[in-house]
Amino acid sequence: MRTKFIKKSKFTFLNNTVIIIFIILVCFVVSIFLIRYFVQSSDPFSEKSNVNLNYLSFHLDIGEKYHKGEEIKFRMKITNTSSKPITINFPNSNEVDFLVYREDDWFFFKLPTLIWQSSVYNKDIKKKHSITFNAKESKVFSATWPQIDQKGNPVKPGFYRIVGNVITDNFTVSLTLKEDSK
Repeated sequence: MRTKFIKKSKFTFLNNTVIIIFIILVCFVVSIFLIRYFVQSSDPFSEKSNVNLNYLSFHLDIGEKYHKGEEIKFRMKITNTSSKPITINFPNSNEVDFLVYREDDWFFFKLPTLIWQSSVYNKDIKKKHSITFNAKESKVFSATWPQIDQKGNPVKPGFYRIVGNVITDNFTVSLTLKEDSK
């Protein structure tokens, strides 16, 4: 009995290897795009500069565009939208804590790095206190960032996320803006 051997050519092996490598590369590229899409869509710093909660309206803004080295003033406006007074209880004197994050690129997503926090510079921390907002009354809380990091070094131009946190005894509101510091 005679056995037939199939002779494989080098060309067929090379074609199959190229096809497999191509399929692996396509899968890799598609997976990177999918991961980037899902990571960015689940951004914990989603940009919201207005929130309404329990007859209170919260609005975060920084005004105009700023240039390198200029002081930037953050403002959180809280408005009582009801026809009755509302009292908010705060755990300390930091009614609003402003934070600045730099966005660093890490492969296929942006990693926020804390650069500056207003409460670090507030040395006058009091005990619990309350603020009453009369009907339709607004109050503005602010802080000024001199475009330095926590160590006092000037920051580089780029994109920064500004977060304003209102922390009370009953609720927390966090608003975010994304700004370009030129």
